[in-house]
Amino acid sequence: MELRLKKRLKMLGTKPTLLFDHTLTGNRVPLSLKVFCMKKTILISAIVLLVILLVLFLSWPDAVSGYAEATVVLPDGTEITVEVADTDEERRQGLSNRTDLGEYDGMLFVYDKADYRSVWMKDMLFSLDVIWLNQGEIVGWAAGLSASSSHEPPRSASPAPADAFLEVPAGFIQAYGLQTGDQLDIIIQE
Repeated sequence: MELRLKKRLKMLGTKPTLLFDHTLTGNRVPLSLKVFCMKKTILISAIVLLVILLVLFLSWPDAVSGYAEATVVLPDGTEITVEVADTDEERRQGLSNRTDLGEYDGMLFVYDKADYRSVWMKDMLFSLDVIWLNQGEIVGWAAGLSASSSHEPPRSASPAPADAFLEVPAGFIQAYGLQTGDQLDIIIQE
């Protein structure tokens, strides 16, 4: 029977086509269609994978640093962008072992409730000003805390209960004329 089919195809001038059983329908379809279906499946899979990778890439900075961002508006209207440390792990790490602030102007440490807070300069590689806040109002500050890698690094405590504090480069408080009682507007990006 196969020989007759080949002879018949030769007479018609058509090349024999390999056939396979289609899994879903049970019909016999040409091999070229199977290859086309496989290529289409691979293409769709590649597109889905690229979309997933694009989404991961766009969210990469947040995934890596773990820090959210906030905009802090100073009394004179100046806006600064800061990283937000709002978990115990992020607050513990803070700015330690960094050579600079990178693209940010500082780091905002946020707590659920107001309490007396202290700052220590463990493994700091540059000096800082610290501004203690309660509901955005400056309740105290410490200027020019020195970098330290000693076992007993310098500490500084808030003079009043604070629900947040802001670490900024040394000289920041003086440069912007900040004082106790000034109000800072804080907008945390989700």
